[in-house]
Amino acid sequence: MVISLCFALLSLPLCAAPQEPKHHLMRAIDIPLLHMAGVLSMQGYMSYLSLPDEEVAQKSPWTWDRSWTGQYSRTAAEWSDHLLYGGLAFPLLWWGEWATGRIERQEFLADAVILAEVLVLNSALNNLVRGVELWARPLYFSHEAPEKERLSDQARSSFYSGHASSSFALATAVVIFNSSRERPLVPTLPLAVGVYGTATAISALRVAAGKHYPTDVVAGAAVGSLIGWAIPKLHE
Repeated sequence: MVISLCFALLSLPLCAAPQEPKHHLMRAIDIPLLHMAGVLSMQGYMSYLSLPDEEVAQKSPWTWDRSWTGQYSRTAAEWSDHLLYGGLAFPLLWWGEWATGRIERQEFLADAVILAEVLVLNSALNNLVRGVELWARPLYFSHEAPEKERLSDQARSSFYSGHASSSFALATAVVIFNSSRERPLVPTLPLAVGVYGTATAISALRVAAGKHYPTDVVAGAAVGSLIGWAIPKLHE
């Protein structure tokens, strides 16, 4: 909760000088960006699917992560998925703003496309990094995890957390878009607490689930936050 509050407070300067509309679609940026994201995503996905089992099993995480080796919780994994997919409902606030005349249709569509770019690029970069030989997920070494899950392709590459990066990328972009409104449907501070709180909970659940080590989710949160800030910034 402390972490999410810190993110929320850091987002307040974004509200200082609202502009209307603040973000615009730019073909010179959007088309190459989406094309690059698609290529990187496919390349990264194919890379980590081809990781040799023996090599990954011999890799070790950082010293401060090792106590989580063998961790597994199916319940935590399911809840992390539910919260992530549920978090995709936050952008529905823009539909409410459009429906109530707070923003124009053009701004609504621009923000939706930019958010899609954030999520696609974030996923592409995550797949690319996970294609590098680092370490397996904690559950890979668990005696409780089902063999099918433990020996799956995704279990062989843990760094960094896609759930953490996606949730923080979404949270950052939503806060930035909301702070640009002259009449936001929801005040930015409570919205920021909500979205960053959800992202923090998702990250913690990924560790509890044995899907990732703490280093994986911290790195994911940092990368996701950077992408969630940078892509909207390019469209100002």
